[in-house]
Amino acid sequence: MLVLIPTFGYGQDCNIRSKANDINPDQLCSPVQVVTWEISYVDVNDAGTLVEIHFDWDDGDSETIVATEINDTISEWQVIASHTYISEDDICNHRPIATLVVNGEICTSSAQEQIVTVWDNDNSNGGRVNASPDVYPICVGNAAIMQFDDNTLFNCVPPQEEDVPNNRTRWIQWVYGTNNSMTGAPVLVDGVAGFYPFAGPVIELTGPVTGSNEQSLPISIANDKLVGQEFEVELRYWNYCNPYPTSDPVTDRSVIRIVDIPDATITPVDTLCEFDNNINLSAATEGGTWSGPGIINASTGEFSPRIAGNGTHTISYVVTAGNDCSSTDTEDIVVRPGPDGTITPVDPFCSYDSPYDLEAASALGTWTGNGITNSNTGLFDPTVAGPGNHIIAFESVPDANGCVGIDTVELDVMELPFAEFLTSDGAWCQTADNQSTAEILIDGSENSTFELILEVQGIRDTLVNLSNGTVPILLNNEAGLNQYNLVKIIEYHGNNTCETELFDTLNMEVHPMPVAQFTASYDDLCSPVEVEFESVEGYSMYTWDFGDGNLQMTPNMLVSHTYHFDYNDVFQRTDTVYHIQLIVETDFGCTNLLSDSIIIYPTPVADFFVNPVVQDFPDSEIELINLSSPGNWSYYWNFGDGNSDSQKDPEQHTYENWGLYDVELLTFSPYCRDSISKQIQITPPPPQAIFEPDTSGCPPLDVTFKNQSVYADSYVWNFDDGSYSTEASPTHKFWQSKAHQVELVAYGLSGTDTAKQIILVHPSPKALFEAYPREAKNLKQVFKFLN
Repeated sequence: MLVLIPTFGYGQDCNIRSKANDINPDQLCSPVQVVTWEISYVDVNDAGTLVEIHFDWDDGDSETIVATEINDTISEWQVIASHTYISEDDICNHRPIATLVVNGEICTSSAQEQIVTVWDNDNSNGGRVNASPDVYPICVGNAAIMQFDDNTLFNCVPPQEEDVPNNRTRWIQWVYGTNNSMTGAPVLVDGVAGFYPFAGPVIELTGPVTGSNEQSLPISIANDKLVGQEFEVELRYWNYCNPYPTSDPVTDRSVIRIVDIPDATITPVDTLCEFDNNINLSAATEGGTWSGPGIINASTGEFSPRIAGNGTHTISYVVTAGNDCSSTDTEDIVVRPGPDGTITPVDPFCSYDSPYDLEAASALGTWTGNGITNSNTGLFDPTVAGPGNHIIAFESVPDANGCVGIDTVELDVMELPFAEFLTSDGAWCQTADNQSTAEILIDGSENSTFELILEVQGIRDTLVNLSNGTVPILLNNEAGLNQYNLVKIIEYHGNNTCETELFDTLNMEVHPMPVAQFTASYDDLCSPVEVEFESVEGYSMYTWDFGDGNLQMTPNMLVSHTYHFDYNDVFQRTDTVYHIQLIVETDFGCTNLLSDSIIIYPTPVADFFVNPVVQDFPDSEIELINLSSPGNWSYYWNFGDGNSDSQKDPEQHTYENWGLYDVELLTFSPYCRDSISKQIQITPPPPQAIFEPDTSGCPPLDVTFKNQSVYADSYVWNFDDGSYSTEASPTHKFWQSKAHQVELVAYGLSGTDTAKQIILVHPSPKALFEAYPREAKNLKQVFKFLN
């Protein structure tokens, strides 16, 4: 048989989508019933497990109620609960909390809270009806007129309850004589003898109201009442929760009570002597306060005859009972003087002083105290007493009344003074003023003055008016060994002095100070400047502070340092002065210091931009931009054509002719300068070769050529007969008859040009003829001539 066993996988948790609640109390006054508190949660992931809601009602009660799923589509669960609150523990607001519980797990983040306000009458839940005072005492034999105050603390008003205060209308009423045991003259209320108990009017305290300043009517009590008799008054209260006149009031009662007066009688005291011991006075009723001459404790009544002094002294005693009734008594106390026992003052003693007879105004008596070696004569031995403060007492023999004279004196036996060097032996360096100091410790009484005898190099000197403690002395710091001896210390105590021989010595080896000086050598003041510093030789260490943040420690007396300064550092320096400091140190550690200064000026860096560098005439204007280093400089421009300018930025310059020009910029200050030169070129126009004449003639034909070329600076002539010339305007002889093509090549910076001319050289004529015949045959011979 197949058995199917179902399995369940629980996947519940505390996730919810939303929550809501609605509470509905039935009233504000206790008991307050929460008729319904509807709690719901949506999208509860219960996975089929138990869903509950836990209620903490904030009054000590709690409960857990199984929830009902009211909408399974959205898994909405709900509980409707109810609860009743009664006023207790002065709590006006209760804060109930509802929390979802899924499968026994409390979902803390699901908590929902509400506030339920609970009011009550003014004698509950934080309220207290109070007619004040509770008891008004009247001392027997006295009359009084008084009023009771209404000091009632209202229920659930600020500061106890700020949000929903019970500040609605109150009603109060005073009822007089609710209990009256007083006899004799009748008690009057507001001046009228009533039939008691007598109810006064109901007073309405119209809301909103948080307190009362009402009083009862004046109540008059005659002075014939007996101890213990009382007159009682009742204060009645109604508020919103016990409204007048349909509800009973809450009440408080107070009484006027006749009380007894305490007995202040002081117990008499016999006559006292001035130096008798203190006594404690007493009275019929304890607990009072004593006053008067000689009273040193007002509570116990301790009386000191010595403080009171001789004479009759009136002592007062005031005692007050718990009912505020008091009484007073006085008593005279007589204090008799005793014999005069005043001790004659003496100066302090030294511990080595001889015994001394003390004296008092009365010759006969007894001396006591440390150091007294004879109680009848008052012999005091400082050696026996020892150093310290000693109280010595003298008591005279009694007089006829049995009174004695007593006095005490404080005798000081002084410790012997002492002094020693605190400064140890050692080596010292001379100071700039050739003096150093040492410290001496003087040990004696705080307020004494001292003299110190000091021997220096065999010569004694006394230092006066010194004080207890550390004393500096100036030492003679000459180079070499100096010896100082303490000889004696003397301490002054009034007219007495105490002395101590001393044997302390200070040996001080004084080393000379090094010589601090140096020289600085440099070529000029313009940065960068290499400076050669030279100090005095022979010392172990030279520490240089060059004033520009650089330090150098060296055993050499010669150092070299280069200073750099330009205007880029202006924001860091206010001037160009470098403060130099040299510390020279010897092998013994003695140092000396020298400070000096050096002035370094920034060096400019000249530079400029020129455009164009090359151009063709007639274009001849150049643009200039000053690129010199920043600074407060002056400027001088030389344009290379005889013109100059002192502006920082002349911007343009125009040349009248072509050529090569060196443009120079000089950037300078009163101390330093720099220059730079750049070459520009203005090229001429291309050359034009022109010459004349173009002529002709017979050989030999001499022709002088007139060169009219422009923008050229050299020439080459080709005369077409194998001859050449480089003269500007040459003269040439032509021998060969022909048409010579003369060529001129003109050379300039911008190129060449060629000009050609024809020089025509004609052939030379030649006479030639023939005669026929050559000879005549007769005189009639005819000749023929052929040209």
